[in-house]
Amino acid sequence: MTRLLAQWGTALGALVVVALLTAPLLRAQLVQDAWREIPAPAGSARLVAAGPRALVGAIDRNGVVYRRDAVSGAWQPVGGNMARLAIDAVGNFWAVDTQGALQRLEGTAWRAVGAGAVALAVTPRGSIVVATNTGSLAEYDPAQSRWTPLAGSGVQVAVDARGLVWAVNASGGIARRLGDAWIGVPGRARDIAADALGNVVIADPEGRMFEWSENELRWNEIAGATRTQSLALAAGQLWRADSDGKLHARGIRYSGPPVATPPVDPALRTRNLAGTPDSAIIPDTSPPDFVLVASGTTLADLSIGYDGSVYGTTTTGGILRWSNAQRRFNSFPGTLAKIEISEAGLPLGVNGGRALLRHDGSVWRKLAAQHDLINLSNAGSGVTLAVSAQGDLYRLDIRGESLTSTRLAGNVDQAAAAPDGGFWYRNTAGLLFQCDKQAQCERRSLATIDLAIGPGGTLFAIDTSGNLHRFKPIAGGVNGGNFEMLRRASSSASAVRVAVGPNDRPWIVEKSGNVLAARLFERDESNDLALARASESTANVTQPEITANPGSGVLAFSFLPVDVPTAAGAFGDIGAGLNDVTVGLDDQIIVTGFDPANFTPCATRTSGWKGRNWIYSPAQRRFLHLDYLKRVQMQVAIAARSLPTAMRRRIRMYQPHAAQF
Repeated sequence: MTRLLAQWGTALGALVVVALLTAPLLRAQLVQDAWREIPAPAGSARLVAAGPRALVGAIDRNGVVYRRDAVSGAWQPVGGNMARLAIDAVGNFWAVDTQGALQRLEGTAWRAVGAGAVALAVTPRGSIVVATNTGSLAEYDPAQSRWTPLAGSGVQVAVDARGLVWAVNASGGIARRLGDAWIGVPGRARDIAADALGNVVIADPEGRMFEWSENELRWNEIAGATRTQSLALAAGQLWRADSDGKLHARGIRYSGPPVATPPVDPALRTRNLAGTPDSAIIPDTSPPDFVLVASGTTLADLSIGYDGSVYGTTTTGGILRWSNAQRRFNSFPGTLAKIEISEAGLPLGVNGGRALLRHDGSVWRKLAAQHDLINLSNAGSGVTLAVSAQGDLYRLDIRGESLTSTRLAGNVDQAAAAPDGGFWYRNTAGLLFQCDKQAQCERRSLATIDLAIGPGGTLFAIDTSGNLHRFKPIAGGVNGGNFEMLRRASSSASAVRVAVGPNDRPWIVEKSGNVLAARLFERDESNDLALARASESTANVTQPEITANPGSGVLAFSFLPVDVPTAAGAFGDIGAGLNDVTVGLDDQIIVTGFDPANFTPCATRTSGWKGRNWIYSPAQRRFLHLDYLKRVQMQVAIAARSLPTAMRRRIRMYQPHAAQF
């Protein structure tokens, strides 16, 4: 059973028998370059905070808050009387003032949203976790202006890329919350920070800095850091303020424009389409100069969102997401036959079973569409078009988990939604049509194999010979226009797919699968890793439904052998006496076992127990040893999200052969 720690400074004495177990975080390491001294605001900084795209804030010894220009390095004062500071994933400044109020910087003014705080941390989903002046924890949701109490206590807090809360108590003890339990972590700290890449760092009471190793379950010292008073971590950048008020940084890798204001909210961008346009929807009409990206990666489909998010799919349906920082496509959980990007920069698509899937920012969800679908197109005005397997074109109205559809046309092969509510489509005979939002259509004279429309409304098309065209309308929209050829196909460079991003700049996929870009789109990538990892839990939702074997009346299963390893980390050979396998919620698979030489579930500490406990990671396709349960003799482990308190008490009471912890 799980024993909740009363004092975090003591060793963990009880371990999990009924638990929520998740696959380990695939961490991105901190950039290991030399520490550099950075001029501090007003000559001295007692606290530092870091955010996306090299956005940094600091508080001087008088409580004045400063924001640093990422290019010039100049510090700009933005308020005073602050004690703690944090920067969220979109660049908003949050602070706790000297009276304990939680404040948010809105433009040039600070607005209080709560009272009684002593420390704060931002979460990957944009909420704020605070430690209160009574030692308790609470979470503030800015979207709903709502506070929620959290189980636990502390005087310092951090939230890692998985959304797990870490806390430091008044004596420096460290713990993190896993499932419904606080698990003690070795070491002591005076400050703690985490980033969206999976790094967690502390400053100990002596001012040394340490980075957490999940594989080793220990802290590893970071060289060159002494007398640290405050530290900050964001997207691999590490900052510290020392006891002399000097600022030091390492891992700075930023060359883009400075962050003056947070990015435009996708909901505001949608409204802007009918009013004043923002920079993303102003077309760049210059000739595109295509450059090969991600050499060695080949795609079958491609889509780009209004925020510059670039997703693609492979020939087997695997999903990939482009990273500007890494200059490569990274795997994204799920499988789709056709992919599109919503106005919020999130993927939606059709799977191999012709079902409609959408990502809500945390997990994949399946929508109950009335028809089998084969194609999709999304526009930032909220318009989503879908083509059914029967060739009917529908306008979809997606509201949360509900969906309604309106038929627009028949004999359709592909459609492209325009921001103004209009659309283009190619029919099953290969004829191209341009339509207004009332579905009044006119034929256009180009035989195409792929269509895409950008945020500014520009249509790009690939003709049947693999040439790329752009449509230049005459005033009045559907009253006329002509196509201009942008890229002529050759025997080795024939385009088959086109996608369009901000400023109507296109990317294309060649027949070979190579991806070429006319421009890279600057965007905040700090939450990408956390989003991908959170999506792993529902990647199976994107798979087609299993169908029954015709005539048999039973489901057709195919078993593949999976090896349970006999060694893990620094533990060497740990045996393989397997006893039980169980599958629980979210398809968590746990294997339990014992030392083959001591095969008894009732062994005690003194008799030399050696537990064998493993969890299967679908993302890595292998079993992972639960080394923090390596001394627990379990016959059966139940994989569950949570259990009611009464049930946990009942399980604790029924322990006829309980191990002695």
